[in-house]
Amino acid sequence: MQTAIVLDLQEMEVATATRTRVFQPDTLVTRNDSIEVYSVEMTDEYTRVDFVAWADPSLANGGEFMIDKNIVLRPSGYVQKMPLLRALHIDFAPMKHYFKGRYDQHRFSLFFPALERQVLAFDLLAAKGELAMEGIIVRGRYTAA
Repeated sequence: MQTAIVLDLQEMEVATATRTRVFQPDTLVTRNDSIEVYSVEMTDEYTRVDFVAWADPSLANGGEFMIDKNIVLRPSGYVQKMPLLRALHIDFAPMKHYFKGRYDQHRFSLFFPALERQVLAFDLLAAKGELAMEGIIVRGRYTAA
């Protein structure tokens, strides 16, 4: 016996309307030029920030980098800081990611609580490690608060 799953077109539109994805958003200030935001996915449940990190081509082994587990997301113009919920494909300081060669790259993702719909940009703040960025623009134009 087979069961068919039928989705109403309006239900599908509502389900997809709560998800926004921004590829290669502009970033005003970054601590490390070899780590870049690849995309930001915003849903009603979470905010996912995807990164790509490139090895240092001047080093035969490509070098290494590390990420602070206490990194927080702060919506621009807000005082509130949102804690990291989980990570995908990355370990945290004091662990380091070691590249395999000078032209290697590594992709990883960080998950935070959902952003409010009116948020135009956010900052990633870290006390240590190499990942700290300000003014990651996800909607419209960035204006300093």
